[in-house]
Amino acid sequence: PQPTASPDALMEPLPVALARIGARGQILSANAAARGLLGIDPACGRDLPDLLEGLGKSIPDRLRDTFAGRAQGRSEVARRRDSAHTGFLQVTMTRMAGPDGPELLAVISDATELKTLEAQFVQSQKMQAVGQLAGGIAHDFNNLLTAINGHCDLLLLRHLQGDSDHADLMQIRQNANRAAALVRQLLAFSRKQTLRPETLHLYDTLAELANLLDRLLGEKVALEISNVEDIWPIRADERQLEQVIVNLVVNARDAMPSGGVVHLRTRKATLDEPLERHRAIVPAGDYALIEVEDTGTGIPPDKIGKIFEPFFTTKKVGEGTGLGLSTAYGIVKQMDGFILSLIHISEPKRPT
Repeated sequence: PQPTASPDALMEPLPVALARIGARGQILSANAAARGLLGIDPACGRDLPDLLEGLGKSIPDRLRDTFAGRAQGRSEVARRRDSAHTGFLQVTMTRMAGPDGPELLAVISDATELKTLEAQFVQSQKMQAVGQLAGGIAHDFNNLLTAINGHCDLLLLRHLQGDSDHADLMQIRQNANRAAALVRQLLAFSRKQTLRPETLHLYDTLAELANLLDRLLGEKVALEISNVEDIWPIRADERQLEQVIVNLVVNARDAMPSGGVVHLRTRKATLDEPLERHRAIVPAGDYALIEVEDTGTGIPPDKIGKIFEPFFTTKKVGEGTGLGLSTAYGIVKQMDGFILSLIHISEPKRPT
């Protein structure tokens, strides 16, 4: 008779990651797929709690519950402890009879992409909720500001410039106008502004903004503008586009307290295939591109993905509201555009 193959030998070539776990959490055996996911050597005995960290319940507690029959076949997502093998694994454990007593059969799969999609969904839900809240508050606040400005204008008609109350009324009006500007930022973030799109040439827009940007940057920071005159025209709201450029340039200025250079460029860009970056997917096609680059210290890589979140700022307390880049994001998305950080797109291919 042919010798019967051992269960471990039968598990070895399977494409499904399987492992046998002992009562103390030790890995009794694991097939090739499981060893690859866990990052272990076949000749080296390891304990499962040393390899994985449970996100909800700890791995030792999960092992005890499964041995006691309270968590049979329940999936658990765990984080890998090994810094050389980052990511998440989904583990489903079932109690079974082994040659030396009860043991667990663990089915393991890579859950890194699942957790990434979950994080993207949570972020999308958070941004949508904050946007709805900001939009609702902004509309109500805008109504109050309209009433304040109207009554202030009526009082100014009765108090001429030489009147003792005139200066106080002008201060009220200026503060109300500042509040109205903040409301416009909130409406832009929530993408509920009324846009007036028109056909624009970016080099004309930047030429009109040059003097304003020079004043905003001050003496320590230089502005260099580079335009491609044959760039494709775009359809956008010019006032809102100007606000985006001003926000980006001011943000670049604040990143260079000791001085530096802000480079503002326009050019044509062609994507032959979709581009994915920071959870955004830019479809293939022809684009008019605006680049804002500074010579500052930059943003830490772990914070790049958060810069467009509302109220997130890397500045000190009292120096930033965290609405500048999120406002720019809202305006650009409402105009069906894309705004990305640290992006490099190749020049369009020339026709042969």
